[in-house]
Amino acid sequence: MQRSHLQLGIDSQIEFSIKPFIGATSVLAELRVEAECRDETLAPKLHLDYGAGFDEAVAVKMVPNGPKTWVAYIPTPQILRRARLDLIEISANVVLHAIVVQRAALTQAVGRLLTGKANYWNTAARSKVEHGLAHLAHALPRIAQGDEGLNHTLLAEAIAAGFNHVSTESPLQDNAYLAWIARHETLTPDDRTWMEARTAAFLFRPVLSVLMPVYEPPLDLLDEAIASLQRQTYPYWELCIADDASPSEAVRDLIRRRAAEDPRIKPVFRAENGHISRTTNSAAALATGAFLILMDNDDVIPDHALFTVAHAIDAHPGVRMLFSDEDKISINGFRCEPYLKGAFDRFLLYGHNMFSHLGIYQRKLFDEVGGFRPGYEGSQDYDLTLRCMERCTEAEIVHIPHVLYHWRQIPGSTSMGAGEKSYAFEAAKRAIDDHFVRMGYPLRSINADVPGVAAVRTLSQPRAATISIVIPTRDGLDLLKPCIASLLTHPDPLTDIVIVDNGSKRQETLTFLDGLSQDANRFTVVRDEGDFNFSRLVNIGVSKARGEIVCLLNNDTELLSANLYERARAWLSMPDVGIVGARLLYPDRTLQHFGVYVGIGEHRVADHAYLGSPDHLHAYFSKSRLLQQFSAVTAACLFVRRDDYLAVGGFDEELAVAFNDVDFCLKVRLSGLKIICDPDIKLIHKESKSRGQDKTPPKRARLDVEAAIVRERWEGTALDDPFYNPRFSRQNPRFEQTETSRQLLPWKNAYGKGL
Repeated sequence: MQRSHLQLGIDSQIEFSIKPFIGATSVLAELRVEAECRDETLAPKLHLDYGAGFDEAVAVKMVPNGPKTWVAYIPTPQILRRARLDLIEISANVVLHAIVVQRAALTQAVGRLLTGKANYWNTAARSKVEHGLAHLAHALPRIAQGDEGLNHTLLAEAIAAGFNHVSTESPLQDNAYLAWIARHETLTPDDRTWMEARTAAFLFRPVLSVLMPVYEPPLDLLDEAIASLQRQTYPYWELCIADDASPSEAVRDLIRRRAAEDPRIKPVFRAENGHISRTTNSAAALATGAFLILMDNDDVIPDHALFTVAHAIDAHPGVRMLFSDEDKISINGFRCEPYLKGAFDRFLLYGHNMFSHLGIYQRKLFDEVGGFRPGYEGSQDYDLTLRCMERCTEAEIVHIPHVLYHWRQIPGSTSMGAGEKSYAFEAAKRAIDDHFVRMGYPLRSINADVPGVAAVRTLSQPRAATISIVIPTRDGLDLLKPCIASLLTHPDPLTDIVIVDNGSKRQETLTFLDGLSQDANRFTVVRDEGDFNFSRLVNIGVSKARGEIVCLLNNDTELLSANLYERARAWLSMPDVGIVGARLLYPDRTLQHFGVYVGIGEHRVADHAYLGSPDHLHAYFSKSRLLQQFSAVTAACLFVRRDDYLAVGGFDEELAVAFNDVDFCLKVRLSGLKIICDPDIKLIHKESKSRGQDKTPPKRARLDVEAAIVRERWEGTALDDPFYNPRFSRQNPRFEQTETSRQLLPWKNAYGKGL
């Protein structure tokens, strides 16, 4: 296909067929799509019709295969009736370069299955087969109709769904995680006795009302969900279950039987189908408890879940919202993919629903916001969380750092992948945009570069703040010159540059700086003759800054983002944001910095998150690519209001080289302001990747001294990072689970077991 400039509307589709000679001479065809979109992220999806029409349940998510390129495979093309390509699900300006269908050798298919780590290929292949079989099992009622042609169609669909399934979406069994579960979460009689005694000692024993909307679920999964509630060690709960006019009488019969057996189960049967928001509101109308808990009708919770919730409520008087960690139950039946979260973070919430499971809401708060809003189906809980958090202080939103929810992976569920239900993601973005409007934030929710994950576009403001960029330097013209050139490539009329020259000696450097100083409107050059002390240099630079916002910038950086000033201004227009950090890449495009976790690493002071990972990698539930809060960011690129900088005393000159930015960030956090890292403020940082391995003895000694200063100042308070789950090792920031958790389950802490 020739290069085409297409304006695609909502749900625009490109339908195509395969040339007969390809179908007749191949059992496997490869589809390659090359396209780009300036304003939105593409997530191409392929629909295949083998005779039963297009079905969203067996649509194929195309796999990225290089810049602006995606591939998918079409098994048995000789019986394919039609194919359809959906490049994007919203109105956007898309440039379609090519759609190419060609024969694919079976050796190529085997190669796909063999791709990956050693001893991984057989599991990857098995997961593809299992995924296809899961789709086939989903269609068994239709196969039972006995139509041979229909059977062939469904089999072809299952092969296509399984073959194109991305194996990383079907998790491998993690034996270390399963061992942790067996050691720490398997309840003993002593555990249950302790919980019973502790429950009796609670000052407040709230009734917990579990809201469960039901519509035509598999009966065995619904029964397991109810049974998991009946096994709870905390007795003060009620299940408010609302059936949304399920077609099957067997669903209502099961609910009636369970309600007759247990008076804590309170059913309501809707006369007409109203979808999940109205149905959950119907369940909430039955509730008498002080707190509402959301639970899907095909998921389960561990026996200790409600006790752990009640324990957290007792420990945090005045709490209005709580959320826990979560994991999944694979299609093979084992627990997997634990999402061990940090403290509540509204900025991370703008990327994905980090609150979600297990979500607990004060019933009074739920009533204040009017419950669920119809029209946000698929992300109705996302919308509820956003509206509720607007009425809460941060102290009233509590994270419970334990896995209290098991999300079952079944075909078509978003637990199988964030892109499984695209309508849910569109509803999520609308809910986020509604929040931005209510709060008056200059932001808009847009697609990120993976399905089901959102990014944030900033909007220009009527009155843009002035910005001063402060750059310390000493000679190194080969670094400084390209840095300045990149700044001038993206000029901003309200920005000026302050260069603090720490005793440069080379004539070419002095000549270059003298030339810049002639442009007094844009450049200020300050001379300092003292020994190198980064903290002193930036303090001098800020003292000469004219801007309302100061950007601290290393001289070995180059801009990759043209809109960094607009983004920094947007974030710092929010009164509770104090510092904005950037995404810094090494010249080879691996990650040098995207936020800092404190209290971990070699010196137990701080370490960079995701260091050395590829820029495109979506690690740990995409957190490696999402806007979020951190306890600290690097001063290699850091935006802060000048008044806030001065209010906390600037950089501590006792910390001449190391950890001065961490110390500064902790002072800003202590003042009550937030620190965020924006993945769309992106720069090259030429810092040597091997610098940490070749420190001289004097440099290492200085590093040890400065680390000791920071530890003495902050240890025991700010160095316990709220955004890094206590289950993770403090040896490094790589999200590695450890047996020596800083916060075990309550009864384990009481016994001192597992330490």
